[in-house]
Amino acid sequence: MTVPSSLFDQYERQARWRPVAATVQQLGPLEGKKVADLGCGSGHVARMFAARGAQVTGIDRDAELVALAARKAPGVHWVNADLSDPGTWGRSGFDIIWSSFTIAYAPDPTTWLKRWHAALAPGGRLILMDVGGLLDHEPIGEADRETIGHFCREAAQAGLYHFDAAERLVDWLEASGFDVLGETDLHDEELTFTGPAPPDVLAAWAARLARMPRLRAAASPGFTDRFLASLTHPDHRSHSRVRAAIGRRGRDAGRWAARGA
Repeated sequence: MTVPSSLFDQYERQARWRPVAATVQQLGPLEGKKVADLGCGSGHVARMFAARGAQVTGIDRDAELVALAARKAPGVHWVNADLSDPGTWGRSGFDIIWSSFTIAYAPDPTTWLKRWHAALAPGGRLILMDVGGLLDHEPIGEADRETIGHFCREAAQAGLYHFDAAERLVDWLEASGFDVLGETDLHDEELTFTGPAPPDVLAAWAARLARMPRLRAAASPGFTDRFLASLTHPDHRSHSRVRAAIGRRGRDAGRWAARGA
């Protein structure tokens, strides 16, 4: 199987499976709103906000991704910066901060979220979207399941990645001073599907596993092939969860109710 060499290309391919469009629609009119997309990757979501008239800042710590995103959408303000430090973003007082599949990488999510809270204008909203149980798929052998579980626990303890992020979004928001307005589960065609994976989804998973050298090192030989085989099994079932949650700075009136895409 050929794995795309460019991370930018991989993110662009994955964008069509991400359940973001319906959630963005729930945010109401965006004309003139100041929006930050934290962990913008290839810039797909930032471009979506810009197309609806928002003043968008796309921020990522990967300089190459930011440079390539800027070529595709020069009208967006692109910044290569530390996501945990709003002082490096070049702007503040955002009406909306969007962060999808990013907060799980924070060593201490509440520390990051408290700083993001301060970067919002009064009444501003933060939308988090993330996955839980990323590697929780059936059928898979018991030895590989134990390896995955141990790997996920060690990653969290080391502050590298929180594999239970989807289940913890609301708790993290509340602990960081946000008023939580709602959360919703979403269907993701790559992460939460049932049945055998189509070829393009399988290729995306192969690329993801290639970016996880610590997992491959922790597993027994042949793990990648066995995991990919489970994704193509007729009885394949994902137990992953993709969830979005929204927090608001301040206590002004209003509710938010996202619907799954």
